[in-house]
Amino acid sequence: MSEVEERVESMANHILSAEGGERTAWLDIQRELHTLKGAAGFVGLDQFSELCHELETFLQGVGKGAVEASVFDVLYDACELVKSMAHNTLQCSVQGTALARDARVPALCRRLKQVSGLASTA
Repeated sequence: MSEVEERVESMANHILSAEGGERTAWLDIQRELHTLKGAAGFVGLDQFSELCHELETFLQGVGKGAVEASVFDVLYDACELVKSMAHNTLQCSVQGTALARDARVPALCRRLKQVSGLASTA
């Protein structure tokens, strides 16, 4: 298992803990995202790094009060997207092809903003 897969699995476990009411899990999720963001930026995976940054920003306002189910839905979707992007990056590296921008990232970022807006008005 790659480090990215381990971190995404850890992040998913922390999301599950947060869903169960464990308040410290939110910081653990942010820590995993911060590490992923730094590693992606270090190797020049800008879109991957930008996604992790957007997720970190999203999480700054979450977990302080009651959390809606839509927050968890978007976080689980983000885990799947990060995992998919890591897989695509590896495939491009093995094949020696250029990594294309992933159209799912802007869509997820829009969802983060929508869910964030809903969470802040709750």
